[in-house]
Amino acid sequence: MEPRNQSVTTARCRLEVLDWRPSGGDAAALFCIHGITANARAFTGIATHLLPEVGCIAVDLCGRGGSDNPVHGYGVPGHVADMLEVLDALELPCVDVVGWSLGSLIAMYLAARAPERVQRLILLDPPLTTPSDVAAASLARGWTRLERTYPDRATALAAWRESPSLPPNWDAAVEAFVDADLLELPGGAVGHRMSLETLQAERSAQAPPLSSVIPNIRAQTLILRATDALSVEGDQLLSAEDAQRAVRLFSNATVQDIPGANHYTITLGTPMSTITAIRAFLISTE
Repeated sequence: MEPRNQSVTTARCRLEVLDWRPSGGDAAALFCIHGITANARAFTGIATHLLPEVGCIAVDLCGRGGSDNPVHGYGVPGHVADMLEVLDALELPCVDVVGWSLGSLIAMYLAARAPERVQRLILLDPPLTTPSDVAAASLARGWTRLERTYPDRATALAAWRESPSLPPNWDAAVEAFVDADLLELPGGAVGHRMSLETLQAERSAQAPPLSSVIPNIRAQTLILRATDALSVEGDQLLSAEDAQRAVRLFSNATVQDIPGANHYTITLGTPMSTITAIRAFLISTE
């Protein structure tokens, strides 16, 4: 099923929203927030396989995908304000929320700021602690793609196929994510929709420390941890030890490992172990 595209204009920009909910159906809404250099199409595989019981809604954060690229306002607090406006525009008073990477931070701050709007929380490989130097270096290597341009789309796709960010099996869900990432430039060259300037603005923005936010989260929470390294040994974003320490800050949270997944493949493509874990959590906490 292809999602419906719609736009929501917030106080600072226009955001693109993808809605996989069946028309006229009773599917529960799962509100999805993507990672720092990703886009809403990151959830294509998850959304497709949770239907028809669960209908996903995913938002392109500002500066990504089909959303506007404002000059100011990046950082978690600005994104939280945007997400609340999207929920209002879609007339969703209370939802289950899934966040991946940066999206999991936004989801946590959202649940703490507006607990009445978030029923359950699913965090995909969240940065609950400061990443190790090894993990930070691996993430930074992936971000260098934002500087690259390619002579044509075929070359850009070939570069993506070599990326450790993607699952080994290139399927329709991966294709949708990559399509939403690429941007045709004047003269026929191809680049990336998110700019390096947007990334820098995002990373330099300030937010209250997580240690002061997590205790205010009342929603039942599932933390899914990617067990595999991204590119070198020990570069997992969230170690098993850090996950167990951090989960104690939550009032009601559990941690589950996703074997065979790295920080990217826990979400991208068709991550069946992640999908199974999400479905089981939603059923068991009804």
